[in-house]
Amino acid sequence: MTGIRLVVCDMDGTLLLDDGAIPDAFWPLLAQMTARTSAWWSAGPTGRWSSGPTGRWSSGPWIDIMSRQADKGVGVRVLQRNLAVGPEQTAAFGDYLNDLEMLAAAQHSFAVANAHPAVAAAAGVQIPSNVEQGVITTLRELLADGEGPTSPVPDQ
Repeated sequence: MTGIRLVVCDMDGTLLLDDGAIPDAFWPLLAQMTARTSAWWSAGPTGRWSSGPTGRWSSGPWIDIMSRQADKGVGVRVLQRNLAVGPEQTAAFGDYLNDLEMLAAAQHSFAVANAHPAVAAAAGVQIPSNVEQGVITTLRELLADGEGPTSPVPDQ
């Protein structure tokens, strides 16, 4: 995984299968990534409630409630600062609107094929869907050759 030291990933709709299960193929990859990167982080809302909460539509009936100063991008930047990792050393995977800031914080940004159109447009690369285990496939490619997929997201 040449150059990438931090991998962040949304779970539901991105890594998890439609039944909510983590693919079996993920666990050996996690062991490899742990040995070769600074951190693996499952993205979720973080932060303090200093100025009152705000809501962000996540997907379907789900709404993330969080501090107005917090989003997944803030969490990624905190990790980057604490681990001395830059955006060019960060890979992020997402599928829905609450992932936009996380993707923006990473130079290597990936949207699964089942992503919201705005997320697909914001990501650098579109990968296969969660059902097709696109995150697993992409992580294998990143681990194998250090380059990962290079095809840009198709025009929407």
